[in-house]
Amino acid sequence: MTEIKEVPSKGPLEDASEVPPSQIIDQTKKFRREGYRTVESIAPVDFLEEDVMKIYYVFSDEDGNQKIFRTEVERNEPKVPSIHHLCSSAYWHEQEMHELFGVVFEGHPDLSYLLLREDWPGGFPHRKDYVVKPAWDSGF
Repeated sequence: MTEIKEVPSKGPLEDASEVPPSQIIDQTKKFRREGYRTVESIAPVDFLEEDVMKIYYVFSDEDGNQKIFRTEVERNEPKVPSIHHLCSSAYWHEQEMHELFGVVFEGHPDLSYLLLREDWPGGFPHRKDYVVKPAWDSGF
């Protein structure tokens, strides 16, 4: 079993436990036992130069206190287990992050588009290597 390590604080998002993808479910259960039951955000950060993506999970309790963990995945195959079955508030966050960053949340029942048009020409618009075409060039 991979050990979860505390990361020295450098700011709000850096004050997070670093969790391997295989431990996301266990870490979510731990946060829930501690009273952090609402997923406020799931936020991938694309590190193009390092060929990795760090995904931050922000949870809150009833008083608005927050706890954060993060995981790291390869950019070319960003897959993590879905936590929507443990926290219903994660459902839309996972769907949106799949759409915008291409993160596959394994076990999520519907990773269809929420924000982009159904005839979106492809690609993930929040990745650093996404090329934005002028509107007159895009076919829309």
